[in-house]
Amino acid sequence: MPPIKTLLAILIASSLTACTTQTSVSTSPTSATTTQTASQSQSKTQNDDNHIQVVFLNKDASIKLLATTDDYIEALSPFDWQAKFKSERPLTQQELQNYYAKAVVNWDTASKQKVMTAVEVLQRKIADMHLNMPANLKFVLTNGLVEAGAAYTRDDYIVLTTNFLTMPQADINHLVAHEFSHVYSRYNRNQRDKLYATVNFKKIPPLDLPSELNALRITNPDSPQIHYGIDLDYQGKVYTFVPLSLSAEPYDVATNLPFFAYLNDGLLAVETVNGKSKPVYVNNQPLFVAQEDTNYLARVQPNADYMNDPEEVLAENFSNWVVDNPLKHQEPVDKLLATMKTIR
Repeated sequence: MPPIKTLLAILIASSLTACTTQTSVSTSPTSATTTQTASQSQSKTQNDDNHIQVVFLNKDASIKLLATTDDYIEALSPFDWQAKFKSERPLTQQELQNYYAKAVVNWDTASKQKVMTAVEVLQRKIADMHLNMPANLKFVLTNGLVEAGAAYTRDDYIVLTTNFLTMPQADINHLVAHEFSHVYSRYNRNQRDKLYATVNFKKIPPLDLPSELNALRITNPDSPQIHYGIDLDYQGKVYTFVPLSLSAEPYDVATNLPFFAYLNDGLLAVETVNGKSKPVYVNNQPLFVAQEDTNYLARVQPNADYMNDPEEVLAENFSNWVVDNPLKHQEPVDKLLATMKTIR
C-alpha cells in the first residue's frame, strides 16, 4: 500500500453501474485503445511483448474473486477479522461473499477511462523491457468498505476505490503503477529472492510468530506472508529483522475506527531455531523496534515514506520511475529495473 493510501484512508467515505470489458493497450505510445467484451478473465500466460490486456471485472465476478480463500485470507489475524470485517471469528466463504457484496461496485465509463490513461503511461515505460508478466491485468472497483478504503492487490488483480479515482490523474497514474508492481512480483514470486535483494532483503526460514503477536498483526494483502528479512545494526549488534505491522491493543469494535488508526509499523528481530524463524527476546520481551533506531534507511534507500515491507519498497521504486518522479535514491531503482529485465 503506497503512502497516499495511508494519508487518505481515514477520510474514505462509502459511495456507490454492469459490464465486464477487456481493453487492450498497444505497445506503441500513440496507438488508440481497442475494446472488446469479455465474459470472464483469461488465464495467465507469459506476455513477452508487454501488451497489457486490461479487464474491468463486474460486481459478480469481483465478489467471487474477493471471497476466494488465498494466502491473504489464510493469513488474517484475529485483529484483521475484527477491524476489517467486524467479526470476532473468521467468516465462512458465504459470509465473505455477503460482506464483499456491500463493497464492490460496477465500473462506470469515466472511472475506466482514468484507469486506462494510467495503464497507457505504464505501457509506454515498460514496452521495451520484455517483462515476464500476466497477459491480463484485472481491476476490481469498491466503495472503500474493505481495507479501510485502501487500494491493494490479490492474486493477479488490483482493487481500487471510487474515492481514489477522484484524485488528480497524476496520482492515479502513480497508484496504478504501484499496484501493477505487486501483481508483477506475485506473478514472479519464485524470483523474489532476486527482486528483494535489490534493497538488501534476504530469504529466511518460515516465521513462527507467537500467538500474542499474531493476534495483533495487521496483514497487508499485497504482502500477507513474512518470508524475508534484513540484517541491521541495533545498539551495537547485528540482528536479522522482519518488517511487522502490529496494533498496540485489541480492536474495539464499538469505535468502528479503520485499522490505520491502530497501525504500528516496526521491525521484529528474529533468529533461526530448528529450521524456523523465531523472535529474539530481550528481557523476556520480543525485540520489536522502530526503523529509526536501526540503519534501515541507509540499507534500504527508500524512495517514499511508507516503507515497512520490501514489497512496498519495490512498488514505490518502480512506480516513481514509471511516472518520472524525482528520486531520493537512484541506485536501488536501477538495480530493480536491471533485475526485472533478466526475469523470464
